[in-house]
Amino acid sequence: MLGGALKNLLVFLFNQANSFLPARKNFWLFCLQACRGDKHDTPVVITDAVDAKQVINEVVVDASAVNTLPAGADFIMCYSVAEGFYSHRETINGSWYIQDLCELLRKYGDSLEFTELLTLVNRKVAMRSVGMSRDPKAIGKKQVPCFASMLTKKLYFKKK
Repeated sequence: MLGGALKNLLVFLFNQANSFLPARKNFWLFCLQACRGDKHDTPVVITDAVDAKQVINEVVVDASAVNTLPAGADFIMCYSVAEGFYSHRETINGSWYIQDLCELLRKYGDSLEFTELLTLVNRKVAMRSVGMSRDPKAIGKKQVPCFASMLTKKLYFKKK
């Protein structure tokens, strides 16, 4: 699938092991607005049942004397839709994902940590559904964005 090939190319080009850029001076943010498949996402009934059990799993790590990061660290890949599904775009207003991402960046971009903001974007897009479409099978269908974070620190954007 083209999206996977594009992701692999971006990671290869900007991976610190392959990069012509100075080490660890930058992070990379990629937001991809594209379909990732040919299926419509069908809505489901929401149930907020949460398990009351809490299991504590402790991990013990032997620390290294030298602090290093993997070459693939400090990437965040943001997708308009989960793999396998259509990404919806209005003919006048544009993509649901880009609309909501821009709106929430304007509103919370200088106050929320970026992955928290992306979670709000996921929720806002997920609350939408197709109302009008030339494809009758698309009516009522949904979309949910996703992101994969390899960030090693919290990411905040500051106003200049």
